[in-house]
Amino acid sequence: MSPDPKTLSLRPHAPRSRRLSPVRLLVLSGGAMFALYAGLFVLLQSTTLHESPTLVPDHWKEVFYPLRALFPREWTHAPPGGWVEMMNAGLYVLLLIGLFAVYLLAVKRMFAARVTSTVRPGVILTVILGATAIVLAGLMVVPATFSKDLFSYVWYGRIVAEYGDNPFLSVPSQYAWSDTVRWLQWTYWADTPSVYGPVWVTLAGGIAAAARAIDNDIVTHLLGHKLLASLAHLANTVLVWQVAQIVVRRYWQRPRNASVMGWEIGATAGVTLTYAWNPLAVIEFGLSGHNDVLMLTGLLAALWLHLTGRWRLAIVAIALASLVKFIALVFLPGYLWLLFWEAKGDLRQRMLQAASRVAQAVLLVFATWVVAYIPFWEGVATLKPLSGGPAATWFVNSIGAAIRVRLPELVNDVAWAEHWRPFYMWTERQIGVRLEWPARWGLLLISATAAALVTWRARTFPAMLWAWGWALFAYLALGSVWFWPWYVSWALVPAALIGPGRLWNAVQVLSLTSLAYYAIVPRSGSVFKPFDGLAGLLIAMPPLAYVLGSLALEAWRRRAEGARPALGRPVRDRAPDYRMEAGAGK
Repeated sequence: MSPDPKTLSLRPHAPRSRRLSPVRLLVLSGGAMFALYAGLFVLLQSTTLHESPTLVPDHWKEVFYPLRALFPREWTHAPPGGWVEMMNAGLYVLLLIGLFAVYLLAVKRMFAARVTSTVRPGVILTVILGATAIVLAGLMVVPATFSKDLFSYVWYGRIVAEYGDNPFLSVPSQYAWSDTVRWLQWTYWADTPSVYGPVWVTLAGGIAAAARAIDNDIVTHLLGHKLLASLAHLANTVLVWQVAQIVVRRYWQRPRNASVMGWEIGATAGVTLTYAWNPLAVIEFGLSGHNDVLMLTGLLAALWLHLTGRWRLAIVAIALASLVKFIALVFLPGYLWLLFWEAKGDLRQRMLQAASRVAQAVLLVFATWVVAYIPFWEGVATLKPLSGGPAATWFVNSIGAAIRVRLPELVNDVAWAEHWRPFYMWTERQIGVRLEWPARWGLLLISATAAALVTWRARTFPAMLWAWGWALFAYLALGSVWFWPWYVSWALVPAALIGPGRLWNAVQVLSLTSLAYYAIVPRSGSVFKPFDGLAGLLIAMPPLAYVLGSLALEAWRRRAEGARPALGRPVRDRAPDYRMEAGAGK
């Protein structure tokens, strides 16, 4: 039974001749996105949206001070809590809507495109990379970021390169004696050791050494990390293109009346744009320089290595990704399960081969970790940041935070108004203590159960991507009690490679709501202070409502039509929208 054409990722009909050529479409869309990012550059001249300065204007005063002087000081230095803050928040949301509109239109058109033989694939990739690089270059000199992580990156790199100490045991505040230019004032995690892995710490040390050799200015350090993130995003774009070419050719179903080559190029370009031009990825990597982009480099390399038949190197790539950020190990169970099911031969041979592969994979991960940690190893305490960081104890920007922080306030107010007894049991603190377990572990258990269920069915390569995507979505939207917007980038890769569908849409909605968070970041004196503790609801509820609503609507339509899925065949979006070919993915 072949899949319903309505469930396929791409439209079966050919585009009309009046549509723009793919190259011209990319050029126009890239220009529109650059203009919108230029608007973000202007908007961030005002301090109302600042989380952390980049100090770039102070480094090149002759260029940026005259530019800032073009705007009223009442706007650029507006205090929180006034009409300027509300206006800028509204303008920022409008910019986001514009960015996502241009991005989604470009992606949709590329998925529907049937590229003619006169357009070479390399030209399309070059245009995508060129437009992305121009936008990233503009974001390098934006006067502020939406996160303070860059300053932590700088300090961890300095601990390695300048002080010769171990950033897994030392913290930035220990070096306040040497901070004569007050860099430490911008570092939020001044008393926290590095929660990142030794691969990233080594790279941070290299950036610190290079910046010190140039002029040892804080701006040089910051731009070094932003440059690394931007280059990694461009490299990831190339990797997505390479992986997408294989995935589209092997697993995607070609629409009728479409040429093989033209359709494959359009689909590959659509997948690549889904990652490369996603506003969340561009802002979090190009503007804020988050090192999650390097973790995705390892993941994409692993996918490419597996598809080219080098699964052992793919395991090493996943291990290296986890040595940038520990969370990358969430991809490992699904991949090990895939290796187990890809074994060949009779039952006995398959079991032996599967057991051998899984054992080799575990040993490779362990060996990679041992080699990476050797230069930093000082006993078990070296691993303490992995389990004892803020994420293990705090609640931030999540549904769990709303349950643990804001719900006790509400219940306490009601209890005092209604004179509930005993009074000591209804204090905000006591209520919070009782909600600690369900807020942290209850939601995590639900998302972990969902991840286990989808992973159990991930016995082919496309099914593994599908399981990765839904497991990450469940964790990000529901199970994570420590959430920041850039975490959504983890789900971009599997969603892009699966193609348009429920997961793809859900990740786009989550990307938009996560970026919108920066419009209402609670600051001291801010008019948005009442939203403190409720950000998780504002971020997670729209994508969760979309997923649950679309599932309910589909179930209602099936009942109305009297349709039932074939035995043994999963319903729409409970399995990937791929056509499985004989031997594909092995």
